[in-house]
Amino acid sequence: MAEKVVEETAEKRTTPKQKSEAGEGRHDFIAIRQQFEKLSSGYKAAFRRAASPRDLVEIPGAYRLIPKEENLHAGWQRVLFLLPYITHAENKRLGAALAVKIKEQRLFQVIRSDAPTDLIHLRRICQYASPQADWQMVGEMLFYWGKGQKTRLVEDYLNALRRQSSSTDFTD
Repeated sequence: MAEKVVEETAEKRTTPKQKSEAGEGRHDFIAIRQQFEKLSSGYKAAFRRAASPRDLVEIPGAYRLIPKEENLHAGWQRVLFLLPYITHAENKRLGAALAVKIKEQRLFQVIRSDAPTDLIHLRRICQYASPQADWQMVGEMLFYWGKGQKTRLVEDYLNALRRQSSSTDFTD
């Protein structure tokens, strides 16, 4: 009988790939960004005053932005923590947007840091650079933030730097 229960639960499990194909588990981060723009200046200021992602649990505006069926867990806290500092631009990666204005050492400081310091460093970089990136990509990266997403951020940054340097090389 225990074997039958194990078989039934194994059949019901879905992989992240299956969820994304079915449209489950995928959030509309662009719509969340647009909702943020509609918030009052007081709510927006409260987001900017948050010293760490964990501070967002005390901000009423944060609960207005997340889907009603979800809690303000760490994934949402990371997304909302950087929301005021990155504007939306279609099909542009955050790493590429940061390559325009940020030095390599500052980005590697983010990669080497542990949570929540890594996000605090990333937010400072975004405050300075005012990057424009595709919020669907940025939101997913922050929602699932970890070593893989940090690596992808650095790869996008370095690839953008290579493209910049190759476009400025004038060889005869």
